[in-house]
Amino acid sequence: MAKDAIVYINGRRKVLPDGYAERTLLDYLRDIGLCGTKLGCGEGGCGACTVMVSRYDDASKKIIHQSVNSCLAPLYSVEGMHVTTVEGVGNRRDGLHPVQESMVRSHGSQCGFCTPGFIMSMYSLLQASSSKPSEEEIEDNLAGNLCRCTGYRPIVDAFRHFAGIGNTNTSAAAISHGAKESERVCKAGEGGCSDNAAKRAEESSEAASSETEDGSAQGRVAEGASIQNSDSMKCPVTNHACPNHGRSSVDGIGDIEGDQQNPGKHGDLHFPRELVARKAQPLLMRSWISEGPVWVRPTRFADLLRIKAMYPQARLVVGSTEVGVELRFKHLSCPLLVGVTHVAELNEVEVTEEGLRIGAAVTLSHLEAVLKELLEDGGSGTRKWEKWRMEGCAALLHQLHWFAGRQIRNVASVGGNIVTASPISDLNPVWMATASVFELEAVADGEQEQSRKREVPASGFFLGYRRVDLREKEILRSVLLPWTRRWEFVKEFKQCHRRDDDIAIVNAGMRVKLRKGEEGEHEDWVVEDACLVYGGVGPIPIAANRTVRGLIGRRWTPDTLTTALANLSDDVVITKDAPGGMVEFRKSLAASFLFKFFVHVAMKMEREGENVISLPWNEHRSAASPYIRSPSHGMQYYDNGGPVSPEGAVGAASPHLSGALHCTGEAQYADDMPFPVDGLHAELVLSTRPHARIKGVDLAAAVIVPGFVGYYGADDIPGKNDIGPVLHDEECFASKVVTCVGQVIGVIVAETAMAAKLAAHRVVVTYEDLPACITIDEAIKANLYHTPAPLTVTKGDVDACFSSGECDYVIEGVAKMGGQEHFYLEPNSTFVVPVDGGAEMHCVSSTQLAVLRAQLDDMLDKGWICPSSSPYCAPVLFVRKKNEDLRLCINYRKLNAQTVRNVGPLPRIDDLLERLGGAKYFFKLDLKSGYHQISIRPNDCYKSGFKTRYGHFEWVVMPFGLTNAPTTLQAAMTNEFRAMLDRFVLVYLDDILVYSRTLEDHLEHLRRVLETLRRADYKANRGKCEFVWQELEYLGHFVTPEGISPLSDKI
Repeated sequence: MAKDAIVYINGRRKVLPDGYAERTLLDYLRDIGLCGTKLGCGEGGCGACTVMVSRYDDASKKIIHQSVNSCLAPLYSVEGMHVTTVEGVGNRRDGLHPVQESMVRSHGSQCGFCTPGFIMSMYSLLQASSSKPSEEEIEDNLAGNLCRCTGYRPIVDAFRHFAGIGNTNTSAAAISHGAKESERVCKAGEGGCSDNAAKRAEESSEAASSETEDGSAQGRVAEGASIQNSDSMKCPVTNHACPNHGRSSVDGIGDIEGDQQNPGKHGDLHFPRELVARKAQPLLMRSWISEGPVWVRPTRFADLLRIKAMYPQARLVVGSTEVGVELRFKHLSCPLLVGVTHVAELNEVEVTEEGLRIGAAVTLSHLEAVLKELLEDGGSGTRKWEKWRMEGCAALLHQLHWFAGRQIRNVASVGGNIVTASPISDLNPVWMATASVFELEAVADGEQEQSRKREVPASGFFLGYRRVDLREKEILRSVLLPWTRRWEFVKEFKQCHRRDDDIAIVNAGMRVKLRKGEEGEHEDWVVEDACLVYGGVGPIPIAANRTVRGLIGRRWTPDTLTTALANLSDDVVITKDAPGGMVEFRKSLAASFLFKFFVHVAMKMEREGENVISLPWNEHRSAASPYIRSPSHGMQYYDNGGPVSPEGAVGAASPHLSGALHCTGEAQYADDMPFPVDGLHAELVLSTRPHARIKGVDLAAAVIVPGFVGYYGADDIPGKNDIGPVLHDEECFASKVVTCVGQVIGVIVAETAMAAKLAAHRVVVTYEDLPACITIDEAIKANLYHTPAPLTVTKGDVDACFSSGECDYVIEGVAKMGGQEHFYLEPNSTFVVPVDGGAEMHCVSSTQLAVLRAQLDDMLDKGWICPSSSPYCAPVLFVRKKNEDLRLCINYRKLNAQTVRNVGPLPRIDDLLERLGGAKYFFKLDLKSGYHQISIRPNDCYKSGFKTRYGHFEWVVMPFGLTNAPTTLQAAMTNEFRAMLDRFVLVYLDDILVYSRTLEDHLEHLRRVLETLRRADYKANRGKCEFVWQELEYLGHFVTPEGISPLSDKI
């Protein structure tokens, strides 16, 4: 076993701790403070967690750079590799990488939560590309990244600048210094000097890799020194230092055990030499709890077989794209996780006489690369395979293109996808259609060194929903994809809601072998053999055997197609209650795939010079046309009103203040805030019944979880248990009855987030089920309606229009929409800090952070606040206004306790309103942000200091919350309007009322008041001003010439 499990993160060497067997790379990154990598959906669909993982491939002697979803990647799966996060790409202090800078300038972020993931996907593409990344490749590379608010146009525009850099130095330095493309092209060829450097580094690393008895390395280069000598990084063509050394190069990174080193402004991190010299070692790591899983990483195939024989329930893991989801969301209980990434026999792709033999642990992106090379070159070595032999390879490659996103394909394995046996797997129908063979192996009974092999055709491997013909101790070793025969054609199909990174509604793999009629027969082409397989129409991929039997021996004609489509309805049977719904649509897709395949084969034969049919219906040729998506482009139209000013904003990029924070991962969200000492994590206990009576809550299994602190439910709330935004008509914690799945019953508090989640999952709630209405039909039948009746907008007489006969069409029917699982991007989280001994709680919610940032930016722009180094540090909170907006307020309770209070009283409202007798005309003014129109003395500004996650600030103008703020504002207003008070003006803080007996007097009074405001530079809120009224609301009263009465909602 390896003495130390190590990983390099942003150039810094880390020894991985034991006890993290079920934890992900993302968990670890955030634990060590690299919070730029975000937890979004948690299932590899949004890309917010994207990082770049670099490893040295001993077989190819190259460094492989790949984007990976860190939310799924097991921590120990990156042992011996180099992980680059957004923090390692660039920062505001040392300089932004061009990828980050381009995103900032293109205004490619809004909330910024997904931005680090986009940055890392693009950065990984540039690092991995030795040839020109086209615009299409850039967009394909972003298929695994989602954005919920910015929109994709500015993001794609930002990255389009990097298209057209071919065989070039795509290091940050070259791009940022504006090198011409001709200057960036590496004259040494596609591999460039990086391959040469890797080989030299490996050759020179043998001495460094030898170890003494105590495990210390012999011949180690002095810490902090680069291992690259001048020869290793010289261009073999120019004999000068390689300008491409910032990319895919092998280099030591500063002090291995010291702080993270910065290779220079705009410099890309180099691959650590230690990882080139390091040979893969077996690994055994444990969980944080005794009953948790153990992580094992064998390096020999024989050891893997023995492990599987000893622990038949062990789960074999490559990228954990399936197991990771089950661990996080389905609470999978698995005693042993076996990482098979370092077993050479499972990672081989071999071209044989029978076909292509693919190791079960081969990743989908690796398989993609092999298939592309095979189709382009016909194979390596002396034997070149004809194109017609690789029909199955072409179909598999096309299907892989639409399989998930790049991050998933980089780590998902061939064997994992097969054994998972998903009914909507994109690849399994192709394996079946191509007559592929799955090669299985296990330790022979009673033999430790002998193995038992078995071959199973793909068509017989899938037994039922998520069940396969894999015996208890067997593993899938490889897949044999056979070569196709002459006049044999294979085609893949997939239909989903969107093309990129989406699961299939229906998919298919189809194969047909044609032969020409023999002498004495008709000379038409007839079907000799065929296989039609559909996915997404049943619990396993369905072979359309009846349809195939009807095809054998038939000519390839439209009549044959008609018969086949009729038979297909007997093969593809989808019940009305089938999971996934869309029954008729799925049936029509199955038929349309067969039709497309028929046209596809006819056109292939036509290109071969054999017209199997005359194809009279040319309008249907598009059915066989491949889908080619051109790069997306957006356009903005605006009228600049004349010549564009250099200082004008129209048509000019205007980066927002937080852009650099978003693109470097330095922006903090609620879940990124530094965790306080002795802080605790909470996890909700949710109902699993739609309508039931709670009989009891059993905590026995939860309290034994290490780190468990407590459980709190309805009985633990000291005050009222009812909540609601307006009407308090819901319970905070369900006390007796739950009314929906997911209703909050209680909350578990623990020392770690993992402990809280595990304990919450172990809480057992017993229920007594009550009648539940799940669908609208059930609610109508039970006469359950929301009251009051819904508001409707009616225009004209709809019934009369329908019955008039004047409508061109009347469409009748029922549209139903089922439930939909929410796909989270930024999960809602709340950070709660008790103050004053728990008498008050300060909450920071992810829903408030955007408001906080926006209000801070706005107040800075207006000059109300400024950055501060004041020792005063009041906390911030939000108060919800009447219009539901949030107002930023500062808790100055401690400052107010030390402030000498201004004893000047505010006027009594009743006394003010007595002055209105006899007035007939009224005019109301409301000062805009009245408190903020009063300046603070410069020497006192530092006392108003307040701290936010986005910086420390102090007020330049008077804020809300100061004990003397109301009397100060009242005194200022009284001083300005002293000559008018009690004559025709009332002032209460920032509310001003002008009253008059005649209209002429009123207009004069109005002029004088507005002139006073203008002279004093006070600004009114125009939206709240009411001019020349004979009745209006003022200070909670209704004012009219007849008298004054309190408003009904104020009584």
